[in-house]
Amino acid sequence: MENKSATDVSSKTDHAFYGVSKTFSVRSGILAALGISFLPIVPVIGNAQAATTAQQTPLEQIWYSGAGNNKYLIDFSDRFPNVMCGGVVGQGAGHHGSASFTDPVSGQLKLYTDGVKLFNGKTNRVLANGSSMGGNANAAESAMIVPVPGSNPDLFYIFTNNASSVHFSIADLSKGANGTVTLLKQLLASSTGQAIDVVPHANGKDFWVLVFNTAARVHAYKVDTSGIARLPVSSNTGVAGGTTYSISHSPDYNTLSLGWGNSRIATATIDRATGIISEFKVRVTGQVGYASAFSPDGTKLYYANGAQGYSGRPWQIDLKTGKSTQLSTTSAFGGPKLATNGKIYWTKYNHGMLSAVDKPNAAGTEAQFTLDALSLNGCRGSYNLPNQTASLLNFLKPVDFHTTIVGPGQSVGNINFGNTLIKLGEIAGIKWDDLNGDGERNENEPGMAGVTIYLDMNENGVLDEGERSTVTDEGGLYKFTGLEAGTYVVREVVPKGYRQTYPSR
Repeated sequence: MENKSATDVSSKTDHAFYGVSKTFSVRSGILAALGISFLPIVPVIGNAQAATTAQQTPLEQIWYSGAGNNKYLIDFSDRFPNVMCGGVVGQGAGHHGSASFTDPVSGQLKLYTDGVKLFNGKTNRVLANGSSMGGNANAAESAMIVPVPGSNPDLFYIFTNNASSVHFSIADLSKGANGTVTLLKQLLASSTGQAIDVVPHANGKDFWVLVFNTAARVHAYKVDTSGIARLPVSSNTGVAGGTTYSISHSPDYNTLSLGWGNSRIATATIDRATGIISEFKVRVTGQVGYASAFSPDGTKLYYANGAQGYSGRPWQIDLKTGKSTQLSTTSAFGGPKLATNGKIYWTKYNHGMLSAVDKPNAAGTEAQFTLDALSLNGCRGSYNLPNQTASLLNFLKPVDFHTTIVGPGQSVGNINFGNTLIKLGEIAGIKWDDLNGDGERNENEPGMAGVTIYLDMNENGVLDEGERSTVTDEGGLYKFTGLEAGTYVVREVVPKGYRQTYPSR
């Protein structure tokens, strides 16, 4: 803020919320984005199961990508994605595919790779024996990282694709300073092309690894605590010929998108109990197939049309109506990917920005394609964004967990089946004059009383009717309580005698 008498006044707000404390500091005005996360108490009755999709967890929260030695990491944990270009980021040589794995509970980056070098997500160093993983860094889907089923959180399968065959390795993060690749480049399948994907088994414990076997078939390899099945479940695609570029899954893991370069994109349904893939349906034909991405609700599919789909214009197809919509006349787009913030991001090769689809569940142009929405901070985009992965979240039993057997027609009224009051969150802070503009509160800098603070739920920069607000007390303190899990923007009503100079709105 700036006083009309030309006296510079800045402001800083410290925020704390239930379970986590965090500071948001924005000079000259309040604009803070707050995410509150809780682990829900899930009542389980009989054999009921709860499904969790990748976009409901931090599973794919951190991405690794970039052209050649211009590799970058993007962290989507905050409201505004944080891009780290160069520096400590592990560098590779590829221009197409990559993979990363983020812990689905803690959000910690565990591993990332371009298919050739395997990096520890914490130290950003190459694992022992991890400098030659066997993938082709210029394959569309060069690698995939999946936790080894079982109770050891330090073990991971690394699947690598050399554009004609798929190998697997095992990494153990508990061995050595940066982890160690303890099993290297074991052949899984041949005649695979460039595509590889994974979905959870319906039993909630195992996985299915999916690869092509020529263009005509898709093989599903079961992965469980005993290892990887050598004999796959094989499904006929009904397609003959064409480079097999991509397999991607919907957020609920039940629908697949399969791409054949310069040919077509088809969808199919996978039975995650048996591994059988069926209901193949061609959705798009032409210069497509390199990559695709589902909307959060699984009803839309995004792809590029041109040069096999790795350098084309962005399109959307509505899977319910079959209508296709070109989202931009700008060309040279490669692979799209759904982020944990609910947006679709699109890469362009050797370009310093990612474009975005802000509302990917919406049909046609209502999805709001934004050109150059996210800067890569000096790095350059590759042809594709990181490959998808999958993980399993086990149900954690509460300390008072118990089993109750209810027979047919029997009524039980004295048992708590999980209707537990969940403690809500709060935002609290202080508003003061940062008189010397150093971003720190000094003893002579008083709190500002009588300033209206509000939760800008529609993010229009105005205190609207129905939006929660409060007024700072004599010490500049304020608090919002009883907040459900969610993301909140905290703003102030500019006091009389001041005008806001930053941020601009």
